[in-house]
Amino acid sequence: MPHMHEDKAIQCDLLILVATTSEREQLERAAKAADLHFQRGTHSRYGRYFSLGRIGDNRVHAVATEGMGPLGHGGSASKAILMKAATGATGLIQLGMAFGVDASLQNKGDVLVSTALIPYDNRDIVPARQPLEVFPMSDEPPAEVAASAANVVSAGALPYRVDYLTRVRWHGASPALLNALRNGHAGEHQVFFGAMLSGA
Repeated sequence: MPHMHEDKAIQCDLLILVATTSEREQLERAAKAADLHFQRGTHSRYGRYFSLGRIGDNRVHAVATEGMGPLGHGGSASKAILMKAATGATGLIQLGMAFGVDASLQNKGDVLVSTALIPYDNRDIVPARQPLEVFPMSDEPPAEVAASAANVVSAGALPYRVDYLTRVRWHGASPALLNALRNGHAGEHQVFFGAMLSGA
């Protein structure tokens, strides 16, 4: 049975989720470089977490996912749902290492910030030779995602066209979190903001 002080200590406003040991280590390194706490805590029901103390007006904790995939025990989605309820957090950040970045534009260590998630499972893919009159695709993305969508929709010389705009519902990030990340950036690496493709 959890003690009251455990339930109080685990409360936070912003929850950061990491998936691998190296991600946790890099978060700890960044926290210490910014003179933040990175104090380990343990809750008898919810397990280990790390407190970064207060950042601005927010109490910030970090937790590690424990399983592969989103929905299995300890996976990213299930852990986020469980820990959001346990901590009372109103903001979530999934910290992770990206793959498939554009090596001509981005370098190792650059930071990608998702302004929206695009579920890649629900999309239309048709041969490039398919006439637009037969299979029309969205010409203009919503204004708030136009810059990101231009890169996503373009198929270049590929023999097919991919449409992530017509039927797919984009899931926008919290404006407050995006503003905090835009205003708080200070470091040696470039930061890119834009929509990201994501699986389940």
